[in-house]
Amino acid sequence: MYRYEDLSLDDLLEDPEIDPESADALYAIAQHYHTGKEVEKNEELYLDYLQRAAFAGSELAQQELAQQNKPEPTIEKNADKLDALWQKAGDARTAGNLREEFEWLRQAKEADQEAGYDLARKQTLYLRLGELYSMPEFQNLNESYRCYCMATELGSYQGALKCSEYLYQGKGCARDEKQARGMYDLAVERGPLKLKYDAAVAKLQIDPVKAEKLLRQVQEGSSGSDEALRERAALHLAAQENGILPRELLTRALGQREDASIRALLEKTYEEHPDWLTGEALPFAEEMVRAGGKKRTRWLKLAAGLGSSFAQQEIEKMEQARRAEEARKAEEARRAEQARIAAEQARRAEEARRAEQARRAEEARVAAEQARRAEEVRIGTEQNRTVQKKGNIVVRILRKVLSAFGGLFKNHPIIAAILVIYMISVVGGLAATGVRFSQFAWNSIAAFGQNALGQAQLSTAGGNGMISMNPFAKDEGVALIPEAGTFNTGEAYDSAVGATTGYSAVEYLLEGECDTLTGRWGIDARSINTECDSSFQVYADDRLVYQSPVITAGSTPVDVSVDLTGCNLMTIIFQDADGSAVLANPVLKNVSGVKVDQDELPEAKSGVWLSTTNLMEGSFSSGDSGHSVYKSIYYYDDEKERSATFYLGGQYESLSGVLSVSGNESSHLEILADDQIVYTSEPMVTGSAPISINLNGCEKLTIRASFGQQVENFAYTTIGIGGARLSYFPVQNENA
Repeated sequence: MYRYEDLSLDDLLEDPEIDPESADALYAIAQHYHTGKEVEKNEELYLDYLQRAAFAGSELAQQELAQQNKPEPTIEKNADKLDALWQKAGDARTAGNLREEFEWLRQAKEADQEAGYDLARKQTLYLRLGELYSMPEFQNLNESYRCYCMATELGSYQGALKCSEYLYQGKGCARDEKQARGMYDLAVERGPLKLKYDAAVAKLQIDPVKAEKLLRQVQEGSSGSDEALRERAALHLAAQENGILPRELLTRALGQREDASIRALLEKTYEEHPDWLTGEALPFAEEMVRAGGKKRTRWLKLAAGLGSSFAQQEIEKMEQARRAEEARKAEEARRAEQARIAAEQARRAEEARRAEQARRAEEARVAAEQARRAEEVRIGTEQNRTVQKKGNIVVRILRKVLSAFGGLFKNHPIIAAILVIYMISVVGGLAATGVRFSQFAWNSIAAFGQNALGQAQLSTAGGNGMISMNPFAKDEGVALIPEAGTFNTGEAYDSAVGATTGYSAVEYLLEGECDTLTGRWGIDARSINTECDSSFQVYADDRLVYQSPVITAGSTPVDVSVDLTGCNLMTIIFQDADGSAVLANPVLKNVSGVKVDQDELPEAKSGVWLSTTNLMEGSFSSGDSGHSVYKSIYYYDDEKERSATFYLGGQYESLSGVLSVSGNESSHLEILADDQIVYTSEPMVTGSAPISINLNGCEKLTIRASFGQQVENFAYTTIGIGGARLSYFPVQNENA
């Protein structure tokens, strides 16, 4: 059988999923015109399509064309050569030399095209070549798929099974589930009775009509060593109508219970009719107990009812375990209550201590205010005295001037008046000048260092005469770049701050000194071909005050200006960073010239990464930056749900990050705060989305990933939160 043999000519030409110019389609069309299937025979069109199929790569077409041009040599002519190649390939395989076996089989394939093997040997040849081409030493999945297709066309059911697998996975060919199902059905049709039986059992729920047809083929075709299959098929056919086994067939079914499908029928039958359980079913009941699962307790009772000593012992163990668990929980509750009382006492003591501190601080403030006012009175008195002295000096000077220029005043009264006014302004100005504002030093922050202009750079080098500013807390992925650089547009900058890992943060303690952050956000010339979509956020204590635009390769730099009025702790969080994007020439300024009083500032609390907190239960993968919480599932795993639980101790108010899913089946994420669901994502196959969730100071946080129903043998999924960061302030928009 060749590919598309079961399709009509209209299907080949009109089905959008079939390329009519492909080698397989062209060969199938040629056969329609050759055999007259659904169309009038036409040898001219047959040869035309056959040549086009051969040119497109169809080996069957190439063989038919060769037969059209010259007579086929007899098998006997090259029989010795073919047998010798086959023998050498077998010897190499026995010796474990795969490369020699591959070479002999490849030559045997070429020799087969000249003379020809018998059908069984041809099937074996292409099956083995398909297997070798899939190995790492010779990996060529396209060629492997073609070999399996050749084996299928030669009648091999194993080839059809492998073609079905490749089409499901898209290995060596385009992924095509419809064709994969067709190949599997073909394999079942050609294959042995065991394959038909397994296919029938798999289709019992989804296609009972087809399952019944296959079961009858098994029942009618079985004999000799297949007697067990015949018996099992008969049992399934007997259970088709009601879904359970007839009572009179239970004894026969118990004899076939090593088959999982028969065991499932027995389980369902006895669950609906527990009164049908007899002593002969005791071994089955005990097996169900040992299998465990949710129904174990029910089967324990049933087995015990049949007189099973094993079940009685298990029930006693369960009761002992229950009593022990109750005692453990009671002890935990007692200790928790003691801890709560101790914590309450500590809290009250702390409140009393803080109240005492506040009282003393208020007394100190009142004393300082009184001292300040007394100092102002003293300074005012001294200033008045100074002014009075200067006034006396002015009076004396004026008197001397009037005395010396008495005649001038008499003869030129206007000039005299001007002179008097000038003298008064000079002397009065001296009295009112005081200390110039430029002589006052800026109230510097010792941790950062600021100049007299009230500005501070975030970077470590001083461009534009700025003094460097040290971070309060910095993640290891943040880079402070002291040297000058260049954007991808050729624009130069003096210094910068950026990040080299996907999610990183840096914090600065401003203490209300600065109200504006400025800079330029762009791609560095050394990383112009970056594939990262970088961005950053600026938080002023408990407020998100700036969200940068997303930039990547080809983006032009943009100006940044952030209002930080009343900010105590400034936090910058970089996302999806690889060192290509930088915040250049970052400068903190006090534009208003006003310093916010310390009493009016929020308490400075630094956020943390979730991955650095206490892991109570479960496990997770943290990614390259160590700031993510991921869960993965592979095709060979049984469980469809994974979780990781962290102890937060009620310290944090919110969680933020980026939900990220990568896989081939729909999955979703749940977040629980103290066992209450606070966030559930939409089902997603692949993609990402930012999330922000209020935690309300929960004690215990659980991240739970639920994976979709996987396609057997082909599933891999990863889901989690990238850059999962805990903060002390609630988010503005809660995700429910």
